[in-house]
Order: sequence, then structure tokens, then C-alpha cells
Amino acid sequence: MILKGNYQLDEANSFNAMAQYYEGEADMPGGLNVADYDANPYQSTRPNDRFWGRRTLVNFGYRYQQDRREFTASTFFTKTLRSGYLDQGSFLSLSPREYWVRGLETRFAQGFDLGPTSHEVGVGYRYINEAGHELRYRTPIASNELPTTSSRNDRDTRGGTEANAIFIDDRIDIGKWTITPGIRYEMIESQQTNNLTNVKYQGDYNTALPALNVLYHLSDEWNLYANTEGSFGSVQYSQMPNRVSSGEVKPEKARTWELGTRYDNGNLRAEIGAFLINFDNQYESNQTNDSVIARGETRHQGIETSINYALDGLSPALAGFDVYATYAFVDATIREDGPNKGNRVPFSSKHKGTLGVGYTDGPWKLNLDSTYQSEQFADNANTRAESADGSTGNIPGYMLFSSRAAYDFGPQLSDLNVAVGVKNIFNTQYFTRSFDDNNRGKYVGEPRTLYVQTSMAF
Repeated sequence: MILKGNYQLDEANSFNAMAQYYEGEADMPGGLNVADYDANPYQSTRPNDRFWGRRTLVNFGYRYQQDRREFTASTFFTKTLRSGYLDQGSFLSLSPREYWVRGLETRFAQGFDLGPTSHEVGVGYRYINEAGHELRYRTPIASNELPTTSSRNDRDTRGGTEANAIFIDDRIDIGKWTITPGIRYEMIESQQTNNLTNVKYQGDYNTALPALNVLYHLSDEWNLYANTEGSFGSVQYSQMPNRVSSGEVKPEKARTWELGTRYDNGNLRAEIGAFLINFDNQYESNQTNDSVIARGETRHQGIETSINYALDGLSPALAGFDVYATYAFVDATIREDGPNKGNRVPFSSKHKGTLGVGYTDGPWKLNLDSTYQSEQFADNANTRAESADGSTGNIPGYMLFSSRAAYDFGPQLSDLNVAVGVKNIFNTQYFTRSFDDNNRGKYVGEPRTLYVQTSMAF
């Protein structure tokens, strides 16, 4: 359930708020070995695996905007429970985990002119505080009993993260150029305490992340762009014992570069861009042995393209029809010295794309779409031969088709919108794998699926 509200106090001041509650539960099928997948890809050999959880969120925001001046402030709080049963091989586990997250973000922007240049300078601050309590209870598989909170407890940890960030940027318009330099400084402190052993782990991270965006307007319809920015991911406190004890307390950092062009004349919208992302320190976790290893340096490079064309530009008889397509080429490789250097990053397809046609006629909207992705690998070694347990091996590419029809009843019926659709029209069978967790194996993809959607505004 979601409840949203907005109040416009006057022309300059407005408030917004949201409250959300969500809960769900699901049986988890788990991965299948090759023999079981060949016998029936839709079966489950893990009858006890199950997940449930709930989440509550509230946020509140304020905005002031007048005379090239803007101030925004927002705050939020969430409380989350995640729990479930999982077959761990020799025992069944029950793992209730609770998380509390609260945060605040403010930004002030002021526009002004300076000679031939127009500026909008923005400064801001963000604060996040997260606390977590993770427990695990277990019973032997041989006991044929599901664990409860009275069962043996082999995990009781409390962790937390406190993060502060300050940022400043300046959007500069001069002639046909728009240039936006900026910098963000991150300060993160994380800790975890093992309540069973009274051992405490801690990590502090501070880094500056400069960014630069440049836009050149060739015309009102066509522009060129280039940008570079940094990203930063701290060590998760739930994984700190694995990294701190081995001296690998290093955050994940990446630098992204982009160069491209966009065109939009109403009938034709098109974009093509090249990108390069260099990771200094990429990690991966293995749940089967509770370890965290460094994949190290990786490089992700490629191109992304998209095009949308309204066919009434060709002929009035085609009014309402449009065709669209996207394509991405991604070369994601491991750059760290070692036996896997030059291999492809796991679960990374080199080719992905979509192709579709749409038709709009008054309240009606119809679409026919297709999606495609090429092969992937499940492990750093890029193992092509399939293992008996199904966790390693080539993951073949596939192409799926879907369709959707929607009707908008308009304001006389509170903007009621009803849609029906079909996913995977031809019932193509495809799969993925899980390599490094306890329910590893092959997972069949979604079969042909019929669905109904509806929405209403009031």
C-alpha cells in the first residue's frame, strides 16, 4: 500500500510526503542440477526454501523555488524485515534480519549571470544512518524439523553504517555550450559486532569524487555530450569479517567516461554513445564457503544506441505508428593480473537489444516488442563446459517477444487505464545459472505469461 500527498502552500513553497507498507512471501525453487533440469525444468528439489518479509517507509519533503533560487530538503525512514528458510546442505537455516535506515538530503541552488555566462550553482548535503541485526538459527537436515527461534543460534551480529556526503556543482551556459563541473566528498564509517564472540570489525572510508559534464548544442534538435564521473561503494558491514581479517579493507571505486550525441526533431529521436568504466577494486562474495574475494580491476566498455521514429513522417496513412530499437555492446573484462586476466566478467552479455512497434489511436495503445541478449558465463574462469550441478558453463543467448494492449477511459472514469499483455509469446525456454550460493544450479526463465494491469487516479 502506498499513500502519496503533495501540498502547494503558495507559488514558491510546496510540501510532499509518502507512506508505504509492503509485505510478501514466496517459495524459492532453487537451482537444479543438469539431470533434474532435463527431467523437468519447472520442478523444485528444495521443498523447504522459503522467503518472507515486510517493509515500512515514510518520507517528507519541502521545496522552495522562486527567482532562479531553489531549496529542497527531504528526509526518510525505513524499517525492513527479511527472513526465510534455506537448505544449507547439512542443515536448515532460519535467518531473520532487521534493518533500520534513516536519511536526510538538502540542496540549495542559485542562478545568476556573470558577463556572457549564465550560472546555476548548487550545494548540498546528504546523511544516511543504517543499523542492522542479523540472526541465524539451524536444525540438522536429518532431524526433519524446521528451525525456530528456539533452535541453535550460530549467528548474531549487529552492524551499522553512518555516511555523510557534501557536494557542489555549477551549471554554466555560455553560447552553445553547457558545462557542469562538480565534486562530491564521501565520508563513511561502518562497523559490525559479533555478539557471539564479542569481536568488533570497523572500516572508515573517505574519498573525493569529481565530475564534469559538457554539452554542445549543434542546433535546437541536435547536441553532443561528454562526461566523466566517479562512483564509490563501501565494504558492506555484513561482509566485513571476511575482508577485515584478511586485510582487504578497500572500497570499490570506478571512473566512468561517456561520449555521444542526441537528436530529436519530434518525429525522430536517436542517440548513440560510447562509454568506458574502469573499476579499481571489484569484489564478489561466495555464500557456499562464506568468503569474499577480490576480482580486482575490471573494465567495461562499449556503445549504447537507441532510435524511435514516428511513421507519419513517411505517410499520413501511418499516423499513430512508431518503431523503436535499442542496442548495446558491452565488453566487460577482468584486468587484474592472474589466471583470469582477459576473461569476461561473469553474467555479462556482449550484445543486448530491443526492437518494437507501437500504435496509438486516441485511448488505445498497442505494442509488439522483442528483447535479445547474447551468451554469458557464470564464473571468472569463463568455463564453457556444463558442470553436473549446473552451476558453471555457458549460458546461451535468447530472444523473447511480448505484446501489450491498453485502453485509457479518461477523466470521466478517474483516468482508469486497463491493459492486457503476453510475455514470451512463443514460450521460448531459456535459463540462467547460480554459481556461488547454496542454491546454485540452473534456473529456467519465465514461460509464456498472461497478465492484466489497471491503474486509476483520484
